[in-house]
Amino acid sequence: MFLQNALLIIFFAAAMFPAKACSSASLNNSNARVAVSPTLTASPDAGEAKGEREKMDVLTQKVIAKDPSAILLAKQIGSSAATSLKPLAKNEDPIVREIALRCLEQSGGEDVAQVFAEALLDESSSVKIAALAGLNTHLTPSVYNQLLQAFDQLDNFPIEYAEYINQPWAARALVPVLLDKSEMLRIGVDGLPGAVPEYLRACDLAVNAIAKITGATFSFPVNGRTNYTDEQLTEVRQFIVR
Repeated sequence: MFLQNALLIIFFAAAMFPAKACSSASLNNSNARVAVSPTLTASPDAGEAKGEREKMDVLTQKVIAKDPSAILLAKQIGSSAATSLKPLAKNEDPIVREIALRCLEQSGGEDVAQVFAEALLDESSSVKIAALAGLNTHLTPSVYNQLLQAFDQLDNFPIEYAEYINQPWAARALVPVLLDKSEMLRIGVDGLPGAVPEYLRACDLAVNAIAKITGATFSFPVNGRTNYTDEQLTEVRQFIVR
């Protein structure tokens, strides 16, 4: 439900400038009778439209000024705020883009999932996090394929982003990572060789994330200090793709 700018201006102008009242006189024999048209008053909707436009202007100014209080205002305005916020989500300043996305998370609006999905490829990590937060609230099936394509285009798969989204579809996106045995995270303890693996691999991190997202239990314990066997990785993969 958006207020189209042109229609809003036309409506507002029409409400602010009603037709002028006029009077006319007619003579009936020797008696003059004056008929005066009733006074026209502005529609109550005109005031609401003006207030809405003023709020939208203030919201835009706050976002451009990088004022975090814009987020609260966006929540107050609701879905109509998306019209002003969508262009700001592509502003040249990454802080402005992040605040705009945070505002959209609170306001909602038509097709906001598309905006969040596009922002996943933003060069700023803070913008990506804001986009993921928005998807967690406003995810729609229409952007699933776009999200998977976005993940494929990232230089390094965002395993931690999948955990952040905490949605079942994100677990499915981790399936290819179950085949990746690249060393990713050092957890070895100096002076205690063999206590834990030296590194967790990408596939190990994927298993941990999938278990966390889905709440599933497997035939083996899932923790943050294990290099899982090929059989265990296959079990997790089969669980996801079934």
